[in-house]
Amino acid sequence: MVLFNPVFKMRTTLRQAMIGMGFRDILDFGDIDSTRKAIMDRNPDIVLLDLDRERDAVCKLVREVRHSQVCADPFVVMMALSWHPSIESVNNSLEAGVDDILTMPLSIKAITTRINELIHNRKHFVVTQTYVGPDRRSPSRRESEPNDVVGTIQVPNNLRYKTTGDETAAASGDAVSAIQGIKTTIEEVSQIANSISSAVEEQGAATQEIARNVQEASKGTQDVTENIAGVTKAAQETGTAAQDLLNASDELSRQGSQLQSEIDGFMRKIGAA
Repeated sequence: MVLFNPVFKMRTTLRQAMIGMGFRDILDFGDIDSTRKAIMDRNPDIVLLDLDRERDAVCKLVREVRHSQVCADPFVVMMALSWHPSIESVNNSLEAGVDDILTMPLSIKAITTRINELIHNRKHFVVTQTYVGPDRRSPSRRESEPNDVVGTIQVPNNLRYKTTGDETAAASGDAVSAIQGIKTTIEEVSQIANSISSAVEEQGAATQEIARNVQEASKGTQDVTENIAGVTKAAQETGTAAQDLLNASDELSRQGSQLQSEIDGFMRKIGAA
């Protein structure tokens, strides 16, 4: 067992409690780096982590273990302990992949019951691109979703193997490889989905560009139409002015002819006299 708690007195109390439950090989630490190194070097069967003082570091460590970045056995039983659990800290630790959260204080009997539950009735794991950990779906949701969609798998449980002798629960390299294979497949599917999404976005952008060009062409056509209308109107106005000038010229010519006729008549009268 690896135990992490920054408070020496609390760490000592928990250590004595674990010894009273039957655990013998217990490594306890007050800093997260030493805890990470012990998990990496000793490959423990169970890890107990205090959640109250270094929540982010603890959640990061759990996530690293589950994704095979720290421990050779990503399925090691991991429990978080908290005296003052908040909704945020509980959600963060569950999303990281812990098996259980113990709200302190708890009696030795209560802790023993929770550990026995993980020995005999541990949840199957869900494997996705971002999450490896216990399947926390409700029974109705679990029945409605095909297992192969979310990658549900019964993982090895060295704690069960050590306490019951059940060799089928022992961790093996094949199980780790199987988990990694599932993650790889999910990542490949995700990459394909992202490629399709990008192609759709690019197509959408191209369609928008075409629509914008059509709008600009339509606006240009409208401008040309308005210009033609303006020219036509100007031509009509010019024609009207020309017609008015022609009418005035005709009227002036008529008046000139009438004046000439009157002058001729006046001259004839003078000649006759």
